[in-house]
Amino acid sequence: MALYWPSPPDVTPGFEVPGLDKAVHFGLFALATWALLRVLPVWAAVGLMLVQVGLSEWVQGTFLPQRSADVWDAVADLVGIAAGWAGWTGWTRWGRSGRGGVRPGGPR
Repeated sequence: MALYWPSPPDVTPGFEVPGLDKAVHFGLFALATWALLRVLPVWAAVGLMLVQVGLSEWVQGTFLPQRSADVWDAVADLVGIAAGWAGWTGWTRWGRSGRGGVRPGGPR
């Protein structure tokens, strides 16, 4: 939803955070990928997120006059997808192996 907001939020001069836009792209795509991987097969979750990369930049560059398409936003999105996938992979492997501490149902 934040990727389709008509204009970026106003920032008080002097309080700009360099790279914040890219960090938001990264975080949104990492979190969305991780969440989708919990309910969809890998190919479907990653495929949907890859489509979202192109779609979000196209919408921002075409229909939102206060926004623009940016290749570096797309790079941050792709890195976020990879991080979400890696995080999900580690989370599922850690949980299945029993090394993750107390699991649902108590310790083993």
